[in-house]
Amino acid sequence: MPSGEPGDDPLRTNWEWTAVVTILLVAAFFRLWALGDAPRGLEHDEVISWRIANGVLHGHVGLYFAEQGSFGHEPLFSYFMAAALALFGHNWLGVRFWAPMFGMLGISAAYALTRRLCGRSVALTMAGGMAVLVWSLFFNRLGLRLNMLLVLWCSAGYCFWRGLDTLQPGTLNLKLESPWPWFAAGGVLAGLSLYTYMASRALPLFFGAFAVYLVVFHRDRLQGRWLPLVLFFVLLVVVAAPLFLYLAVHPELEERTTQVDEPLRQLRLGNPRLILQNALALLGMWQVRGEPYWQVNVAYRPVFAEPLGAMLFYLGVILALWRWRQPRYAFLLLWLGAGLLPSLVTADAPSWPRTLGAVPAALSLMGVGAYQAWLWIKKLCAERSRPYVVTALVAILAVEAGRTYRDYLMQWPRQSNVRFTFQSSMTEAFRYLDASEDTSPVVMAGLSVHDVDPWTQVCTLRRQDLTVHWADVRQTLILPAGTDVARLIVLDITPFAPELQKWTLVGASLLAEGPMTGENRPSFLVYRLDLTGLRRQAESPPLTFATVGSDPADHATQKDLRLPVDFGGVVEFLGYRWVGELVPGGQAGLFTFWRALKPATPPLRIFLHLLDTGQNVVAGYDGLGSPPDDWRAGDILIQWHPLTLPSAGTYYPEIGWYVPLDGPRLQLQENNMVLADRLLLAPVLVAGG
Repeated sequence: MPSGEPGDDPLRTNWEWTAVVTILLVAAFFRLWALGDAPRGLEHDEVISWRIANGVLHGHVGLYFAEQGSFGHEPLFSYFMAAALALFGHNWLGVRFWAPMFGMLGISAAYALTRRLCGRSVALTMAGGMAVLVWSLFFNRLGLRLNMLLVLWCSAGYCFWRGLDTLQPGTLNLKLESPWPWFAAGGVLAGLSLYTYMASRALPLFFGAFAVYLVVFHRDRLQGRWLPLVLFFVLLVVVAAPLFLYLAVHPELEERTTQVDEPLRQLRLGNPRLILQNALALLGMWQVRGEPYWQVNVAYRPVFAEPLGAMLFYLGVILALWRWRQPRYAFLLLWLGAGLLPSLVTADAPSWPRTLGAVPAALSLMGVGAYQAWLWIKKLCAERSRPYVVTALVAILAVEAGRTYRDYLMQWPRQSNVRFTFQSSMTEAFRYLDASEDTSPVVMAGLSVHDVDPWTQVCTLRRQDLTVHWADVRQTLILPAGTDVARLIVLDITPFAPELQKWTLVGASLLAEGPMTGENRPSFLVYRLDLTGLRRQAESPPLTFATVGSDPADHATQKDLRLPVDFGGVVEFLGYRWVGELVPGGQAGLFTFWRALKPATPPLRIFLHLLDTGQNVVAGYDGLGSPPDDWRAGDILIQWHPLTLPSAGTYYPEIGWYVPLDGPRLQLQENNMVLADRLLLAPVLVAGG
């Protein structure tokens, strides 16, 4: 390499591995320190990833996973997580084990590629940045599939570049000095990368663009390598084809892509405004304003927390643009562009997960800038400047490391929205249950009781001797059957409907409080409920009038029913009572009381409608805050139906059950005879002002 280029390395080889090991040790600290506690708890996407991997353990394999709540998942990481779950169990370690491992492998692969491109100095600077920057660190602590992206992308890039650099380009053999095995391995790795994360789809564009660049400007580099280069792209396509053929047949599975592709759709319609806005956001992410969402960043924190790192990056970009005719600089520029492309064409730029592919390229360009700065200083201060430049560069990375430790590992996990996203309060409640000797049933108040909350329980609660019921106490409470007492745990993030809270906590006692949060309130409260009194009220409600008929306003055509009324052999209706003043525009509501007869597999909802004389719905509420597949025979459900009342007049409540969305209703039965698919309650009078 000519003098003055990054390959003209100022570091001695015998220091290289000391520096590499030191960087990897620092990287390991940031990725492994308090891995299960900072943040405390599993993020919803991690829980969904666990569920997919758990399905793999139970024989559910495939090319693409579209489990409930996943919005579509590439499969490769799920198979690795399944192995970790089998080894470590269903806990945070099983979920997160591979994240720091792939993070360390990603740094190693990026180092190998950058060293071959630009020399030791640039590679060490890049690896140091990857070790300590939040941008590259964040996902290496979470059990998410995108952690595999950089390992495969950088490994494919290394093999591609190694194929270009082989000494015997024209030989058709299997020796590693031939380009054939390197291009073949690179094509396979590039194809496999498409099974990791959505952002990997920019990788074929990157390699394709660089191949075109070589054809146009450096055809001599391809002498004797044309067929191996073709093999690279053939193997890439062959390996990736099963996934994309499957998605072509099932395009509806890519729900997440359709949720975020508005900028690209607008561009296709001739409107570049959103793309231009994204481009400005990506230009500002380095030092002005980064990823805005707390769940993936210290909100708005830019890539570089201090200005010198950003200045070196900008210098590296300028130098690479100036030297674009040199293949390695074109390689870095195209890599940077391809890594940023997924965020450019999707919503909410800059997006840390969608820019992850750009991390090694961006930090390599920072290294190029740092190396050039050293060359300029060397001309002014001679060779003795080297220790000072190295010290300055280490100081920059040390400042970044210190701020990462402070901002990310210490302060960020305490933020209320981070605690919410990572279910920290729920995790602390499960730890309380693990430490308690009480075996009475537990009712957990959650917000995602039909899916993520029970899945989180499997990953977090170690005890197997507890019966845990889930209830969204914004609308529903469940009273477990077969016991006179139960514990109700209400998290600080869980709103409790005031009317339901007042009804529930009569006679309850406070057993325990969770740790104090940053808002100076307990992370959870534990109540002991007297189920005898609550069950008596539910089974003997004040109102029991119910009928069936085609015309709710004509009582002569209706049939009066004796309660309880059986709905589809799943639940029994026990009665109801009104709460609040029935005046026009008033906020009133209805308590309905039910007894579970058996668990129900499909999702269910209760509907409550107020009908006018023409059977038009003038007010209503649909919902159910208890997962039906968790019911035991004899469980009591208390459902709260809040209503905004219509204008003055007489109205006719109807109530029933249905399968969402727009599915069939449960049928009312009496003596094994189907009567109707709705129950009519006593008319209500909304009094005029």
